[in-house]
Amino acid sequence: MFRLLIPCLLLLGSCSESRVSYYALEMNANVLTDSLTDSQIAPFRDSLHVLMSEVLARADTPIVRGRPDSPLGSLIADVVLEEARLQVAEGSPIPEFCLL
Repeated sequence: MFRLLIPCLLLLGSCSESRVSYYALEMNANVLTDSLTDSQIAPFRDSLHVLMSEVLARADTPIVRGRPDSPLGSLIADVVLEEARLQVAEGSPIPEFCLL
């Protein structure tokens, strides 16, 4: 009898109605910073900023996102295709196109 009591209680507890609640915290200049956390993140943030600020290429036209086709989508597909062609093992077929 006791062996059936625990599974029944678990089953009844899992069937009860539950609600998930949340609240959105807007991230803006009014959010307080933690100086300890900020000091630990600062070296990584600074080195990442240097890497991410480097200009890799320039385009004559804007590279924007769109659906179903866009310059940004074509650029990313070309980058993935080129990388896939570089990673092809000896004797494997070379990729002809990339569909994302």
